[in-house]
Formats: sequence, structure tokens, C-alpha cells
Amino acid sequence: MPSITALILALVLGLASLIPAQGVARAAASTTPAEAGNGSITVRIVTCDPATPPSGIARAHCTPTDRIPGLQVFELGSGANLHDINEADARGNTFTWSGLPDGNYVLNARDIPVGFDRFLVPGLNGLNPSPENGFTASPNEGYLIPMDSEHGRTWSLNVYLIRDNFAFDLGFRFWRCPAGVTAQPDMTRLGCKPILPPDDFAIDVTPLDLNSGDPTGEPAVTLDGADRADPSRPVLRSLRPGPWRLSGTPSEDLFGFAMRSSDPRLLVVLEEDRSGYMLAVAPRPGGVAQIDVYLLTAPE
Repeated sequence: MPSITALILALVLGLASLIPAQGVARAAASTTPAEAGNGSITVRIVTCDPATPPSGIARAHCTPTDRIPGLQVFELGSGANLHDINEADARGNTFTWSGLPDGNYVLNARDIPVGFDRFLVPGLNGLNPSPENGFTASPNEGYLIPMDSEHGRTWSLNVYLIRDNFAFDLGFRFWRCPAGVTAQPDMTRLGCKPILPPDDFAIDVTPLDLNSGDPTGEPAVTLDGADRADPSRPVLRSLRPGPWRLSGTPSEDLFGFAMRSSDPRLLVVLEEDRSGYMLAVAPRPGGVAQIDVYLLTAPE
């Protein structure tokens, strides 16, 4: 089965030991007076259960991750002492900027890993209102870190990657293809005709862990619970962002099937063992996201 990385441009996470979820920003003041230039900022990158809201971080299951945002630090106002994540001392998912002189620093992100929307550092003030909700990758957003004798010169922070808590609807349309048609990247010009969803074709949508890509253990969502107001298109309502694994169980008379989507919110990729598909969802609003299921029959 391909990794989540291959699915949405580096989405596999390396799981490490569990860390405390209540990672509030803190500064550890030195026991002896520190000279300017002795300051340091250490950040540890963390992810939590999918769709965990910022207010739920303290109660969520959170783990270190190798999904690294494009963080940087610099002095507020002047932009001096700018250092990006590549200049930090890296140890696994922990990064340290050392030798920082006193000043009021900004921690912001130039980019956020695919699959996440914002980064959050609990307990810090920010450039813009509502820092408790996290910040996007923007030059106008970020957290403030005062580096001086009053606030401390050794900072250790948990940086949480979070995603907007949204739900989406997933609809399925079925097509029957002429005998001998095989799965192609583009199935729209092969003479396949729309049909009503076959009673004997089962679909499972299995939730996967965003960190490991493994099944979460939650029950799969099936078409048994679909909204069938439109008989030609069953719709699974209010699914969380995913990732998901799509699989189908066709009737014995079928040669196979192919799943495709032209919806820009969806990315559907066939697994290496061809037993199912990986599904990634982008947080974009607007109607039902569509999957097309093409039923294939053997050559005559």
C-alpha cells in the first residue's frame, strides 16, 4: 500500500513516543545572568488527532511528527537575526536556534505541510488577534517570544500542526463500460454509460490515521448509510477530512472497477497492490465532492 506521503506530497508521519498533550509555551530563566547572544528557542513539532480544534489540544492524543513546517524566527520590527528552520540544530522533530541576542522575536511559518492548515503554540501572544486559534503560513501572522532577563532566554515550545475542523459530503456516481475497456487515467471518453448504483456493489470508506496512515480502528463508512435522495448518486454526509481508504466489492460478473475524481478537492490514488484507493481531501467548501465508479467487464 503506498504511503500517505505518496498520496498528498509527503503525508506519512513517523510516530514516536507519546508526549504530554498540554504543551504550553514556557521560558526557563537561566540560573545565572545571561549575556545578550546566549538566548535560544527550541521547538518540537507535534500533531494531534485529526480535526482536533485548538481548544481541544490539551485533551487530544498528540505525538511528535516528522512533518516539518517552514518555521523561522526574527526580531520584531527590524527583521534582524532572521533564521529559518534549516539553520536550526535539528534532532529528530526538535529544532533549536541558539546564540540569539536579547529582543522581541517573532515565530512564524513560510509554509505548512500539506494536510494541515495552521500551527499553534499554546500560551504565547501573537502579532494578530486570536493566537489561541493558531496561525497560517503568512508574513503577517506569528507568535511573539520576548528574549530578555525578565521573560527568560531559554525557550522550549511545542508547535502543534492543526487542521481546520470541517466536514464534507462524498457522492458516488456509477458507470458501466463497454466490454474490454480497461482502467485508464481518463475514463470519460471510453463509452461508459451512467447507471443506477448496483445493489451488489459494496463500497467501504475506511478512516486512516493522519500520522501513520494505518486504519484508526473506527468502523468503515458504507453506502448502507448514504443519503439517497438522488437515486443515481448516493451521498455520504459529513465525513471528516481524512485521509481515507476507498475499497469496493463488485459482483462476480465484473472484470474489475476503477475509481476516479475530477473534483479539485479530492485526490484519489490507486494502492500499489491494487486492492483499494487512498483518498485525501482538501479543506475547500462547496457542495458534494464526487467520486466516479467505472464498472469494467471482461472482453467478449
